[in-house]
Amino acid sequence: MASQRLYYGSDLAHVLGYEDDPTFEEVIHSTIRACSALQVTVRHHFQLLYRQGDNGLYADWRLSRLACTLIVMHADLSHPEVTDAQLQILKKVM
Repeated sequence: MASQRLYYGSDLAHVLGYEDDPTFEEVIHSTIRACSALQVTVRHHFQLLYRQGDNGLYADWRLSRLACTLIVMHADLSHPEVTDAQLQILKKVM
């Protein structure tokens, strides 16, 4: 059974301080490669889609909770929001 993809990548990018940073797409693709290496079924956790915004159509992602967590773990630590999100994840599992 496929995981629920409840979250938008654009929302996660905003939370992690990547709102105007095109490297967020690189983080997603790095995370997808990691999932493939771990034999996690990528399509259950990542879905590319297009959304309508003020400036027309744009590419976005629907993400599962696992995908969001792995993206946070693969994100650039130079964004203070990333380290904050990582700490929040660790607090939940400790």
